[in-house]
Amino acid sequence: MEAQPEWEDFVDAEDYINDEDLFNVTHRIIDLFPKIDIGAADGFVSSDELTEWNLR
Repeated sequence: MEAQPEWEDFVDAEDYINDEDLFNVTHRIIDLFPKIDIGAADGFVSSDELTEWNLR
């Protein structure tokens, strides 16, 4: 029986995280923030807002 390949053989997590085109934290936060800050649009995210967004 042939061994199954490991995911590490296909994807190097370090390369993925450090590649701005694949994983851009700044763009991800910019996209998510308005969806999370749904209570008072005060520019801050409360724990209640995070909880509500997470439970959707």
